[in-house]
Amino acid sequence: AAAEIIEAPDLHINEGSTLRLECKLKRATESPIYVFWYHDARMVNYDYDDGVSVSSSKHATSSVLTVRNATIRHGGNYTCSPANARQASVIVHVLK
Repeated sequence: AAAEIIEAPDLHINEGSTLRLECKLKRATESPIYVFWYHDARMVNYDYDDGVSVSSSKHATSSVLTVRNATIRHGGNYTCSPANARQASVIVHVLK
């Protein structure tokens, strides 16, 4: 199985807008036990105080990372890493 980020390889958003990344699982025979999201190699699944939220679809075939009021520091490389699938990445550019 392999992960795919819909917005890849590059996503441009304006500062102050909402960053939304959707990671879909392709050819998965079962739902992953977990899907971890990384921003520049740092896991961000639990960064609630930074406006980050992660939700999964009903059958966990996709995971959505949302960041409210994105700032310049939210730019960078985001990686979706499911338990039993090849990971996927996207470069986010936050524009002033």
